[in-house]
Amino acid sequence: MLIDRISFKVGAILESSPVQKSMVIPYFLLIVISQYIFFDLMFVFKPSPYISNAVIERLLPFKAGVLLIAITMILLQKKLELLEQAQKVVPYIFTLFYLFSLMILGYQVGHMSIVTGVVIAAAPLISMILFEGAVTVVMIAVGVITFLVISILYVAGVLPYAPLFIPVANPDSAAKAFFLSCMIFLMLPYLICFMSGTYFLVRYWRSRENAIRKVGLIDSLTELANRRAISIDLANLTVQRSQTEPLSIILVDVDYFKKINDTFGHSTGDIVLRRVGDCIKNTLRESDQVGRYGGEEFLIVLANTHLDCAQQIAERCRLNIENEVILSLDNHPIRVTASFGVYCSVVHGEGIAEMIHAADIQLYRAKDEGRNRICLHEAVA
Repeated sequence: MLIDRISFKVGAILESSPVQKSMVIPYFLLIVISQYIFFDLMFVFKPSPYISNAVIERLLPFKAGVLLIAITMILLQKKLELLEQAQKVVPYIFTLFYLFSLMILGYQVGHMSIVTGVVIAAAPLISMILFEGAVTVVMIAVGVITFLVISILYVAGVLPYAPLFIPVANPDSAAKAFFLSCMIFLMLPYLICFMSGTYFLVRYWRSRENAIRKVGLIDSLTELANRRAISIDLANLTVQRSQTEPLSIILVDVDYFKKINDTFGHSTGDIVLRRVGDCIKNTLRESDQVGRYGGEEFLIVLANTHLDCAQQIAERCRLNIENEVILSLDNHPIRVTASFGVYCSVVHGEGIAEMIHAADIQLYRAKDEGRNRICLHEAVA
């Protein structure tokens, strides 16, 4: 999916080096400065009574310079990546350059405008996402000081407010519409970059959290629930079931698994575990749960299931495993069997450890009696 691919590429920035993270700044400046230059050129070729062409002419070289510096920053990326000191210094240099450039643009359109408001809100947030706290602190401190100095100079009459726009004493509807359209046009690059960047970063974080959660609950070899996950499922069922509702569990152990590993190797042993896990999973009902409990052991949890029904399910699993033909890495056919210990709890509130222990006793009894069989036990109410 295109959105997922974009989210991954944007999110991958978070896992990159400080220099690579800093490259977000020149790319963003390319977009913003290009739009400002386009805006200026529109009124150079088609003057407006509301726009000061003198200010455009004074600041156009500055914007072109920022554009060239941004391109130079991008071209220097590979060289900066190789310098250890650059990894420490570049985030500060790039961030301050970004702040300085945006402050000049903010002075041009007015620091109290909608455009500047969006920048002031977005810049620290993006900095906090990309960089360590020290970079953001420096950026905010310098930004606040610069903002206050420019504001004081406005109040003192040293600097004109929003010099790009020619002030109109009593603006008519056309003038109001013009100023509003200019604000919206100049605000768009900040808003689009900020909103889309935030969206893709949040989407990436969510996908990464889901992946981490999956790693924490899924066995990587069999792709079944791991011991922690199946134990949580069992704990939840013991709490949720009613006073009269039975709960059955089945412990499954692959017979002579060590011999399989010793004969065919651990890679073939992994194949066997995956195929046995698939056999069990494909045999169970939709409401049943199975997980790899450890090593070559699997735990099946059967909600609201009596002992006789649990026995039938265990027998189907046993037969399916016995009839499964598994090929080793060198295409040697292998047949495996498994032993089953079944325990049915009819006592509400019975502890998980007691249930597992009871099923484990039956599992060892099945092994002692010759393997490839099922042994049962039911609690007495």
